Amino acid sequence: MIAKKIKEVITMGKETTNKIHEFNPQIYPFRLWVGKQVPYEEVEKKFWVLDDKENRCDFDRQYYERNKFVCATCYPVSDKESGWCGILMVIHSPKMMNVGKVAHEASHISDYLSDVLGMECYGFANGEPRAYFIEWCTNCIYDVFKGKVK
Repeated sequence: MIAKKIKEVITMGKETTNKIHEFNPQIYPFRLWVGKQVPYEEVEKKFWVLDDKENRCDFDRQYYERNKFVCATCYPVSDKESGWCGILMVIHSPKMMNVGKVAHEASHISDYLSDVLGMECYGFANGEPRAYFIEWCTNCIYDVFKGKVK
């Protein structure tokens, strides 16, 4: 009984890995999925990768695993079950991750959504929608990175 309690205390608060979290921005026809150290098999089972023309293709192991040497990567994807399209953002190296890299990846996600929806580039005078979307993406990524999403 005591050993079981000690094990619970030791594992409590440990960051979950291999889990893919789905986020819905509500106002855009888009999904964001964020995961940490997700194995190729999980990604390949759940998603199609989207090519530059938005065609669904098989997720290639080499394509996925070549990015394991960087901190994080964004992949345009389509969920095989629901059909939703969006971005899968994977944190490959949590030890290298920081708030700047979270913001960097959020910017890529925003760029993707702008491209897909045909939204023009934003400037200082009309950038508020983009800024709010980047803030939303950053919070989603940061919550997964910090283990705040279960």
